[in-house]
Amino acid sequence: MTMKSQILHYPRMTKILMSRREWKRLAIRQTDYNIFFSTSNLMGVAWVLKSNESAKTVEGALERAGATKLGAFKVDCTAYRPTLDVAGQIKNFYVLHHSAYPDSSSIFGELSTDVTNVSPRATSDLGFDLILQKFSNGLLSDNALSFELNGFEYALRDFRIRFGVALMGRSSSKGVIVEFEFAACNIVKECIGLLSELVNSFFPEQSKAMPLPLIRQKKELENYYSSDSLEQYLRIFQEMRSLSN
Repeated sequence: MTMKSQILHYPRMTKILMSRREWKRLAIRQTDYNIFFSTSNLMGVAWVLKSNESAKTVEGALERAGATKLGAFKVDCTAYRPTLDVAGQIKNFYVLHHSAYPDSSSIFGELSTDVTNVSPRATSDLGFDLILQKFSNGLLSDNALSFELNGFEYALRDFRIRFGVALMGRSSSKGVIVEFEFAACNIVKECIGLLSELVNSFFPEQSKAMPLPLIRQKKELENYYSSDSLEQYLRIFQEMRSLSN
């Protein structure tokens, strides 16, 4: 039985969770139509925060809670700015990668602070990074403002918890970032209570400030994408950068 025929075998299911790089079926609400689309940029709902604890302390807390280490984890962010020749035509933007989605690049313009607005963004395959190299006459990568996060990924039942130390400019440590992902759901409204409870159990203070992408979606039946997580990382990176100025 093929992947698609397996999906059609369950016509009354609202959604079927499968491999992130396979296919997902959604039944459009109040209609009889089914659609199929690639889920390479879909993920479980995630809450990303900056921790005041050390990476070793976070790791110890996870292991005491019974979490199992899965392996290494990485996020990187490169800032691009236009050269003087094209400064009026191109704005600054950022390209981010997440090790859970090794084939994808997420691109962001300047982030909006308005909860009702979605920041300019796009998701592409890694070919986009190769294209950028061809525009070196008009675009400059600003390594001093770039970030790299290296750490580990743990599993705790249906949750994936990732943490690492953020380096600015590849050398200056700016703190620890932790990501809590509820892998069994990709709609914020349906799992935000459970996700909030887990975050609160580890980081009571940080749980009081919900990330902007989650606030936007907590009342809507919308799919959560990898770009929603990477927006949270980018906001934290920019906060770290502003504190260092």
